[in-house]
Amino acid sequence: YGNNLNSLEGGPKEVAGNYFCHENSLITLKGSPTIINGNFACFLNKIKSLSGGPVKVNGGYYAYLNKLTTLEGSPDYVGGSFNVEAGEFLNLIGCPKVIIDFFSFDDTVTSLFMGNRGCEVRKVVIQKNERLSRAEKILPQIIFDNQKYLPIVLKYSKTLAIWDANGNFNDSDFDDI
Repeated sequence: YGNNLNSLEGGPKEVAGNYFCHENSLITLKGSPTIINGNFACFLNKIKSLSGGPVKVNGGYYAYLNKLTTLEGSPDYVGGSFNVEAGEFLNLIGCPKVIIDFFSFDDTVTSLFMGNRGCEVRKVVIQKNERLSRAEKILPQIIFDNQKYLPIVLKYSKTLAIWDANGNFNDSDFDDI
């Protein structure tokens, strides 16, 4: 980490421990190891997409403070926490199917819509983004008030009609849950 890298091409395909490539000049994860048996840290880069990154991370996945416009390309499995705060993505489409610990993103997300998938996660943490005023926050207050129930919402999101593809929130269905 911290080496002004602009590419991960030519690196290892599998890592037995941690893989840290944070604080560089990366714009893509192409060339990342496919499997990481420890933690993966790619925060503080200029990455817009997680495509080309690892498909399985047995530890935590730390991709915060990037330019992420989507979560597509996320690994299916994260054995620790999945941190993607301070991104520019608006929904959760493409997030991992399994996150063993917590899923952390910030309140600039406008919808918890995940497309046609669910996500098993222990805890969801929505970080407050100080760049936004209270009036600019888009997620309904009921989401913040009920964060402890969000793991259930994410797990069954493909079968629950809480968010539609346009990002519209159905508060009566949320209340039913």
